Amino acid sequence: MNIFVSNLSVSAHKSHLKNLFSEFGKVRSIIVIRGYFSKKTDTSCWVVIDNRADAENAIRNLDHSIFMEKTIGVSEAILLL
Repeated sequence: MNIFVSNLSVSAHKSHLKNLFSEFGKVRSIIVIRGYFSKKTDTSCWVVIDNRADAENAIRNLDHSIFMEKTIGVSEAILLL
């Protein structure tokens, strides 16, 4: 299941996010958006957790939680093709 995470700290790195989401299940991949010129973390990313129940549990527990001093938004990513 694809998860969209918003309002991340610019200090957030892939390793921080992996530690956070791994508490809920096996993380297959994380894509962190970076500024083209600044190369700093943007405020959003995508996390993929294969097990739907684990992903839904992560969404329930992490949406509107505090992570690195920011209130993050965590929801199912809806991919429009």
